[in-house]
Amino acid sequence: MDNQKDMGKLPDLAARLYRQLDERHYSEETICCYAAVIRGLSAFMGDNRLFSYSEDVGRRYMTYAEERRTASWIKKARPTIKHLDDLLLGRQYVRVHPRAKHDAPAAFSAPLEAFLLVRRSSGIKETTLSADRYYLESFLNELGSAGAVDLTGTDAHDIRLSLQPLHLTAQSASSIRRFLAFAHSSGYTASDYSLIVPKPRAAHGVPSVYSPEEVAAVFACIDKVSLVGKRDYAMLLIAARLGMRRSDILSLTPSNIDCVRNLITLEQSKTGVPLELPLLDDIQEALADYIKNSRPDCTAYKEIFLGHRAPYEPLSRSGLTLVARRYFKRSGIDARGRRQGPHALRASLASGMLAEEVPYGAISKILGHTSEAATKSYIEIDIEQLRACALEVPPPSGAFALRIMPMVR
Repeated sequence: MDNQKDMGKLPDLAARLYRQLDERHYSEETICCYAAVIRGLSAFMGDNRLFSYSEDVGRRYMTYAEERRTASWIKKARPTIKHLDDLLLGRQYVRVHPRAKHDAPAAFSAPLEAFLLVRRSSGIKETTLSADRYYLESFLNELGSAGAVDLTGTDAHDIRLSLQPLHLTAQSASSIRRFLAFAHSSGYTASDYSLIVPKPRAAHGVPSVYSPEEVAAVFACIDKVSLVGKRDYAMLLIAARLGMRRSDILSLTPSNIDCVRNLITLEQSKTGVPLELPLLDDIQEALADYIKNSRPDCTAYKEIFLGHRAPYEPLSRSGLTLVARRYFKRSGIDARGRRQGPHALRASLASGMLAEEVPYGAISKILGHTSEAATKSYIEIDIEQLRACALEVPPPSGAFALRIMPMVR
């Protein structure tokens, strides 16, 4: 017990926290913000005669602060308290990005976790499971609002009521159907209510593409001298020249770069299928420039591309999209009605290969598609080939010709 109390002494925890922040290259200004929050926490503990810090103390302080402090203070306090909790319990600190919370009612927690466990054990990727959780927590919240106390007492009327407020997509409806089918097979519900969940059609959008001149204008905006620009240039060059998906770009490690054979080898995040792509000279130069002259000196992560501010974590997929959008906007090109992320560079590469009459099989291999059918969605952007398929309009005849004859005269 004495050891636990010692570990929970705030001054000791704070000292360890400051050392960790310094080791992870946090700025002096950020460390000062942490210190200000800890001083407030220390005063709160003193006023309430709390002699050891614990997660419960941290929660009580946040409740106290949220009633008395400004929103900017709360924004600083949350990561500080989380950092203290992780140190106290020996967990590795992972920065949490704010996201709308849809915590499911406690009565639905057991079947939800059981469903996700089964999905995980069948090899479903964590990104898919995260999306499942998000959709199902929204659905189960609505189910609770519809009056359902637990799944056992749920009926079709409750299910329909809970679905009405949701903006169902093909993906969210699929998650809900799978969950309800699981709930029935596992005995949580008396009937299989997955059969009453609508089946929205997946939105079919034409890929956004840019001309070679427009892509060149985007790259002309990147400052390849700055530290951030070196990283951004390397990432976007891989997207534009090799057509790699953003998840695969962000998961690259030095082990994926084979300078002897001039290849980039990886297992695709989306499909799990191995892929080999040529390590082009300009990409090799851009990677070498970033790794040697710009990448933070951080050994905690193997990923090549990291954030440029402490704590120097790997970039998220949304982070890479924001990077791409920044340069599309700076380029001044008219991008209205077109997406402006790294996938647009991937689609533009496919469009360029189609214009050069590269066979679909070769394009499929470069883009990492598992079949040519996936590649053929790009035929909608191959305007020149579509134009060649256009038929001549036949001359009017019969009743139609008689009807339009007065109009022609």
